[in-house]
Amino acid sequence: MLGVLCLGCGALLARAAATTIRAPLMLPCGFAVVIVASSLATAHSATASFASPLVVGLAVAGLCFLPRRRPGRDTCISVAVGVTTFLLYGAPVLLSGDPTFAGYVKLDDTATFLAFADHVLDNGRDLSALGPSSYEATLAVYFASGYPLGAILPLGVGARLVGTDPAWVWQPMISFAAALLAMTLYALATQLVPSRSLRALVALVGAESALLYGYALWGGTKEVAAATLLALTAATLTHAVRGGPREVLVPATVFAAFIGVLSVGGVAWLVVPGVALLIAPGTRRLGRAVAFCGFTAVLTLPALAEAGAFLSDDNVSTLRSTEELGNLVRPLRLRQLLGVWPTGDFRIDPEHNGLTAGLVVVAFTGLALGVAFAWRRRSWPVLILASTAAVGVTVFFVAGSPWLAGKALAIASPVALFLAACGYATLLTGRRTRVALVLGGLLVAGVVWSNVLAYQGVWLAPYDQLKELEQIGNRFAGRGPALMTEYQPYGVRHFLRRLDAEGASDLRRRPVRLARGAVLPKGEYADLDEFDLSELSTSYRLLVLRRSPVASRPPAAYELVLRGRWYDVWQRTDDANPPLHLPLGGALDRLGTVDCLALERAAARVGSGGALVTPTPTVGVVGGIDGPLPRGWAQAGAGSGIVLPSSSGKVSISISVPAEGVYGVWVGGSFRGRLSVSLDGRSVGSSSPHVDRAGMWARVGDVPLAEGAHSVTVLLERDLLHPGSSNGVFYLGPVALAQEPDGALQRHDPSSPQSLCGTRLDWVEAQLP
Repeated sequence: MLGVLCLGCGALLARAAATTIRAPLMLPCGFAVVIVASSLATAHSATASFASPLVVGLAVAGLCFLPRRRPGRDTCISVAVGVTTFLLYGAPVLLSGDPTFAGYVKLDDTATFLAFADHVLDNGRDLSALGPSSYEATLAVYFASGYPLGAILPLGVGARLVGTDPAWVWQPMISFAAALLAMTLYALATQLVPSRSLRALVALVGAESALLYGYALWGGTKEVAAATLLALTAATLTHAVRGGPREVLVPATVFAAFIGVLSVGGVAWLVVPGVALLIAPGTRRLGRAVAFCGFTAVLTLPALAEAGAFLSDDNVSTLRSTEELGNLVRPLRLRQLLGVWPTGDFRIDPEHNGLTAGLVVVAFTGLALGVAFAWRRRSWPVLILASTAAVGVTVFFVAGSPWLAGKALAIASPVALFLAACGYATLLTGRRTRVALVLGGLLVAGVVWSNVLAYQGVWLAPYDQLKELEQIGNRFAGRGPALMTEYQPYGVRHFLRRLDAEGASDLRRRPVRLARGAVLPKGEYADLDEFDLSELSTSYRLLVLRRSPVASRPPAAYELVLRGRWYDVWQRTDDANPPLHLPLGGALDRLGTVDCLALERAAARVGSGGALVTPTPTVGVVGGIDGPLPRGWAQAGAGSGIVLPSSSGKVSISISVPAEGVYGVWVGGSFRGRLSVSLDGRSVGSSSPHVDRAGMWARVGDVPLAEGAHSVTVLLERDLLHPGSSNGVFYLGPVALAQEPDGALQRHDPSSPQSLCGTRLDWVEAQLP
């Protein structure tokens, strides 16, 4: 869908500018039009809903002007390069078998970007129609800072036209932008690399920069879109230099799209191409300059309108702070600009320092050759692109935070790698064939090695779990407000937005305090019994709770209305004053022993006519994973029952259950590989690779058990061909066997509380008459 829209919009841009856009640049130019058109439409809430119809209308009009001729060889090859790049960027998701997305847990910005895609195409930046929620609070914070939305708008338009939730087309959107980058690089390589096959290889290698690929695998849609538009800026300058004032509409549109993606801070990247365009020789220089400035000013109006907020003192101080790392673990290395970095996570240094240093030298040598050959052949677009990348990286390294400098490196890294590939490709056509083959081969091998490791280290979102949240959001829309006690930004900021949902450890508007008065820190999880339940019961009609073998049942005022594989939904049925609630369980056991003195005090407060209420007790037993452990496995901490597996392996533990019954088999933590569980030699079930946050559990299956001890065997099989299978550190364990709680309640006479003394229960509530 985006391909068709960009093709039509690119043809319309060529018609409006009275020029011919080269075939490899038609889709990238159309992409710029989609960004600019949707940005203009969403600049005001009254016109925001017309963004998608506007883009479709422009595309349809442009398709009518599309030349009716067979595509040439350059067109076919550039499309093949784009499709190959699309498949390589999309490989982790495509080969997982699910329409999921990358970067889960590692970076939660994608949840915020999905919130943008949900809201902006209907309401622009207007939040007046939203109720208090984590969704509304997140949008308010980002909109107040003038956050640029250009990279998100094509996602929203495309997702609506195909009738799919934006989350399930997030990775295709990023891969599509990368494909346009490769097509643009193919066009730029024309003057340097005459051979079409070599030109295709150069463009493909340049687009596969390890740093940009790594950003794409944690949701870096802005970085990929900006890298594409940066290359397109240089590629379209010839339309302004060789033609009249009307033809500057092409680079002006690309400039405006670039500003729409990065806001006014992106001007630093456009100084070199802007000056080059304005001082280029020609008989109509003044008219060209006036037309360019006029077109650019009009098309960047949405970004200019938000410039004040974006350049506010607080925002600028954050963007310039040397302490602002964002989700980086340290500032990135300048040498990562060269596009070769063989490690599964670009935020850390590679293990093979010597090999990495050698590959960096090879890439730098190729870069120097590429610049030299571009200068010799007077390839001005390539030289302008190189200068633009150099200036942009320098500015943000000197004046920006490490977080901002990292983004600059990612945006510019395809340029450096492209020039290196051009250097060896040009050398290959001369007399130094063997040297070019060896060094160029090493460069390609380094890029492939780097991206294979990134592929193996990717963190994919659990599709079935998030799909269940999407279904809950649709089914219970308008029945909130709702609360989630786990840190699940994709739930509260996106899938449950129509429930006015809030996360206890996310941005929120309502007070969600713990019983001790503190607020749960960002990213943390707490059992429901740890919260101030009087506050909770009066604020939230729905509870969307992650299923767990050790979690407490919600207070008696809530009843179970939906049980899924991953989530339970509880709805408040009693609006009376909150009762006295006595929690009893612990961290790994939902049941605890009733304290007689506390129970008698509670019963005395109830008096006659009231009741003591308890959930029906269910049996659950937790067993820690301990030695002997397979080779490569380590304990996460003494007595924790949690291990850190770095390879395939099998471990057996013994767990004793106190009563006969059907038990669910649960495994805590995450597992990078297929996890299979057997009990007493019988297979219980298995689960595909699953990344999760601390304190969460995955249900593997159910099995009937007799009273007594049982042997539980956990087998982890890691397939290096599967995305996300690398040796990254993650927590696995403990293991739990737990009966399914039915949510039923029991009422007891408060006049004889002794019957409950010493029993093991989840909690006791003293309800007033």
